[in-house]
Amino acid sequence: MSNRTRSSSFRLWKALLAVTLGIGLFSAGAVWGLNQRSQEPAAPSSSSTASSPFRQEADEIPTPVPQAQSAVSVAPQATAAPGAKSFQLTVPFLSQTEDWPTGCESVSAVMALNFAGIGISVGDFIENYLPLGNPPYEAGRGRHSGYVGSDPREYFLGDPSTDFGWGCFSPVIMNALEEILADWGSDREALDLEGYTLDELCEKWVAKGTPVLVWATIDMAEPEDDITFTIEGTREQFTWVYPLHCLLLTGWDEDHYYFNDPLEGQNIAYDRWDCQVAYEYLGRQALAVE
Repeated sequence: MSNRTRSSSFRLWKALLAVTLGIGLFSAGAVWGLNQRSQEPAAPSSSSTASSPFRQEADEIPTPVPQAQSAVSVAPQATAAPGAKSFQLTVPFLSQTEDWPTGCESVSAVMALNFAGIGISVGDFIENYLPLGNPPYEAGRGRHSGYVGSDPREYFLGDPSTDFGWGCFSPVIMNALEEILADWGSDREALDLEGYTLDELCEKWVAKGTPVLVWATIDMAEPEDDITFTIEGTREQFTWVYPLHCLLLTGWDEDHYYFNDPLEGQNIAYDRWDCQVAYEYLGRQALAVE
């Protein structure tokens, strides 16, 4: 074979090889592309914050409804038979001991809200709905000196995330509950039950499936008058009660009342008489979410 013939044949062979390789590469690329597409995640939905050609424009995205996003599913609760001598609700328990050492009011309120289907966290409750005020502090000089502090009916005194928080009374938590239910668009209602006895709270609400926040004392210890201070901006004197505590009433029997106690645990039994003494001394303060 001549050099020219060999050269022509070689060029023809190279051309055929190129065509063959091109077809092979095209087929492999197509298969690889199909495999890649089958492995890719689905395009983000309209609620995704990631950039995507499928993302809706901002004005087309519906406004999120908190209740629909974070509602808590709670199993239906039994109700007590009329005249029942014992009954107990099962309310999911939250502890205050790790993150909120003096936040019993907020933790008890969030247990009640969660049980009612409102999926708020304790952190959200405290950060956005709990007004903080000053615990009692020394002010003035000489015979005009004394202790002054914020009104515990309007503010939580101190910081519930520390060991140095004092607490608050029921109007503070009532206002927070009303704000939260409004913000969540809930048809639930916050109830101010001040003045009812513990037996009445059990009969009218707990027996019908609604736990109740009550103000009493730690371990139902005998309440004591503590420091007296002047409410800031007024001449009103206020005497603090020690050791103040807030719990969630969940049941009763002939000898005890039962509570989700954020310091102790779920459905803790306390002697009926001790509970009544502490609750009465704190002015029969009680709230519920119904």
